[in-house]
Amino acid sequence: MNALLLFCFCFAADKGGLQELLDDNQAVGMVLLREGFIGSLKDDRDATESSLDHFEFTHVLVARNNIGGTAQKTLVVGEKNSQPERFRATTLHLKDLPSPGTIKKLKNISDFESIFGKAEGPRTGIRFDGASRSTMGWMGFTLNKDGTLLVVSVFLHTIDRGDGERIDTKNIQTGIFRPTGSPPKLEDRTNQAIDISRGSVDK
Repeated sequence: MNALLLFCFCFAADKGGLQELLDDNQAVGMVLLREGFIGSLKDDRDATESSLDHFEFTHVLVARNNIGGTAQKTLVVGEKNSQPERFRATTLHLKDLPSPGTIKKLKNISDFESIFGKAEGPRTGIRFDGASRSTMGWMGFTLNKDGTLLVVSVFLHTIDRGDGERIDTKNIQTGIFRPTGSPPKLEDRTNQAIDISRGSVDK
């Protein structure tokens, strides 16, 4: 999911605090955060980390389906020296994000869709051994009372043998992202190492 790219042709607006942007019912567009949020995503199998595992949320994207409609607010990672401006790791704000333990127990595609909504973006698909195989995924976050973010990433491999699409395998990763206390640094994809000394990184 971290490799998901979102191309956006809008310009970043004035810097904003995350809480006030989540509370703002009038905001729209791409807004650079006053401070970044840095952390990493891990699943139950991850035993070690490196600086390459860490990334920093830099912007909030506020989108509306129509004038006066409900706003969708997502965190994204801004990339340095990209023309047009390019963002990745789109992560939806969810006020009622279930605990990671609850999410890991979900068994059906509809269970995930009831939390994250319909999967959007390109889906890879192949037909093999009489079955259609595809992928879908989501990223979501909630703001904790201590100012940190709980981030959950879901990536599903699905299979359809003619009796409906169902989950074949799933990879669920979670992480705590902490405020850096300083303006965000855009990600340099030509030099992927990130300074994990910024902020208090969850290890």
